[in-house]
Amino acid sequence: MKHSATGMSDVGMQRSHNEDALLLAGDLGLYVVCDGVGGHAAGEVASQTAVETIHKYIQRHAALLADHAKEPKRDVVTRLAEEAICEANRVVFEMSQADNDKRGMACTVVMVLMFSRNAVVAHAGDSRVYLIRDGEAIQLTEDHTLVMRKLKRGEITIEEAREQANTSQITRAVGHREFIQPDTLFMELAGDDKFLLCSDGLSEYLREGDLAATYANMAAKVTPKALIQMANERGGHDNITALTIHVQPTGAPTDNEAARKVEILRQIPLFQHLNYKDLMKVLNVASVATYEEGEQVIAEGEVDGRLFICLNGRVQVVKQDQVLAELQSGDFFGEMALIDKAPRSADVVALERSQMIRIGRENFFTLLNLEPRMGIKLLWPICRVLNHRLRVTSNELATFKNTMPEILDSTMPAAADEELQLLADRSTF
Repeated sequence: MKHSATGMSDVGMQRSHNEDALLLAGDLGLYVVCDGVGGHAAGEVASQTAVETIHKYIQRHAALLADHAKEPKRDVVTRLAEEAICEANRVVFEMSQADNDKRGMACTVVMVLMFSRNAVVAHAGDSRVYLIRDGEAIQLTEDHTLVMRKLKRGEITIEEAREQANTSQITRAVGHREFIQPDTLFMELAGDDKFLLCSDGLSEYLREGDLAATYANMAAKVTPKALIQMANERGGHDNITALTIHVQPTGAPTDNEAARKVEILRQIPLFQHLNYKDLMKVLNVASVATYEEGEQVIAEGEVDGRLFICLNGRVQVVKQDQVLAELQSGDFFGEMALIDKAPRSADVVALERSQMIRIGRENFFTLLNLEPRMGIKLLWPICRVLNHRLRVTSNELATFKNTMPEILDSTMPAAADEELQLLADRSTF
């Protein structure tokens, strides 16, 4: 996918010099915004050094990006983005240690690396990346601040976090310490996607609906100027940088495939409490497989710890030669395999050429270990599914006992009674 970008930086209304820096390297698909940490020595040096170091690092590995343009390996390209920021951290930190006038200098960083139909978002600090897709503005980065840390730990409320946001201490920044761990997000691009990279001089003035309205009313190439003007009109107490990337639609059906995958996930009860960014992370641990007509997707009796989501095509669920269901785009099956290692209870066969999103148990739980809050969001839907299944089973067993008492009485009445009572107890829980 082709893309275009434009960016601007402004000193703001109250600062005497600009400590922000930005990079637009369209030939590499590389876009960066850095913000010198306020109150620290030589913030502008840290920002400019970080931008230049990241640029040089990606340039040195341009061949690797080219190799992964057609068949991208998300781990390889994500690691490249991480390494570029880590290299910038090393250079800035060593400069600060070698020169007393620069001691303590640091900067935040947000970076988008685009290639083929994919992008990697990487960041450290409180500068942000937003995605504007289908009229919705989604924040793709999470501020590395003391306030956000307290919020995640449940030490303060959302209202208290908003009150403290402007005075929050940065907990992660390039050059602050000898080592750094950037956060990353690998994502598929959709036609007409728009990205905004910005320093906190802009993001702190953004109100709900601002971005969606701004991008809806003007071309992407002029939005940086409009957003900077808005921030200045609302106070402009800090430097303001805005960089916009616009992914050009190709007109092909695949333009909307990335967005459709997220929307399909949104419809699954298990994921109903996840936000857009969470759903993208789920897709990060998923794979897409194609099954030809007549090909078996899963076999009865096998232990397969994967959730299947039908992206397109049709499949049939069969047990002992009896058709139980026919599933198509947007339908899913095998969700309990994410938490249960029981054998599959039926066969699933493709009725036509079909594509499936597959999410495996191990990758899923690795994600939850990295994102504990996501696990909490999934807990309630899982409990509801389990409770529903227990109630259904309990009712079916009760009906069977009432309609065929002579069979139960002559075979295993005690076992049946114990099982029914156990299921009833669990269903009440």
